Amino acid sequence: MDPLISEILNTEGPATFVTVGADGPHMVATWNSYLEEEGDDKLLIPVGGYHKTEANLKAGSVLVMMIGSKKAPGKRGPGTGFRLTGSAEIKSSGEQYELTKQRFPWARGVLIFKIRQSEQLL
Repeated sequence: MDPLISEILNTEGPATFVTVGADGPHMVATWNSYLEEEGDDKLLIPVGGYHKTEANLKAGSVLVMMIGSKKAPGKRGPGTGFRLTGSAEIKSSGEQYELTKQRFPWARGVLIFKIRQSEQLL
């Protein structure tokens, strides 16, 4: 994973992601500080609601996420952002879920996002 992604995740800001279902795009958001890196290509995200997101993922939708920070260095000065694309699933059991549940007792599951492509936009 690009080191700038880790830097972005260490600053507070919105993390917005989109899936697509039969009725078109569906967008939800969380906070950078809620995302946890796992290895070089995964993010763990606590799930409170996200019922439509879950249905779209089960139907085969990719997940596209936008993250950014005004504090991380960009291509032309301060501030950068990334578009992350990949596959995801929501689990409500297992080690990843238990670790997420410890940090976020309200979580009904964990979204496991496998990043296949990252593109620095700024």
